[in-house]
Amino acid sequence: MPLTKGIFIVIRDRAKGIAVRIIAGIPFSYAMFLIGLSVERESVALAFSEMRRVSLLEFAGTMSLVMLPSIMSVALANHVLGKLGKDSLATSTALGAVAAYLAFAVVCIVLIQEVPGWNSDGGIDAFGAAVLLLVTIPLSALYWFMTVRVERNRRKLANESETAIRVME
Repeated sequence: MPLTKGIFIVIRDRAKGIAVRIIAGIPFSYAMFLIGLSVERESVALAFSEMRRVSLLEFAGTMSLVMLPSIMSVALANHVLGKLGKDSLATSTALGAVAAYLAFAVVCIVLIQEVPGWNSDGGIDAFGAAVLLLVTIPLSALYWFMTVRVERNRRKLANESETAIRVME
């Protein structure tokens, strides 16, 4: 049994990680919107009533499409870190959160001409940025556990096996 994975296996594993992250991101983004509306409306009940106007399926579909660029940027950032051999949990999660935030900001600029965490007058909205980062950090960590850790362990095992074979020769 070869220890290195074929390209299709790697793509399948990354697609699985991306899919799981999208599915997990829907409740996280729902919570993000609920917290934001609760603070804005100064009432959780008003926020819930406003969130109930949109069906959960419509919200999930929209958020899946909006989150896709950020998830792809996390996958790309982790791929680069893996090639450099620097894909630890802390590094991958931090870079993934920043990459996801930047990609999400670009999507928001295109869709609503506003960046989360920045006011329209050029000031910083610390609450909006913090909520968004609190969503992207656990999702980046989830991607690391689902995909990067598996690839990293397989890579370490392949390197150890190669070293053992060279030693025996």
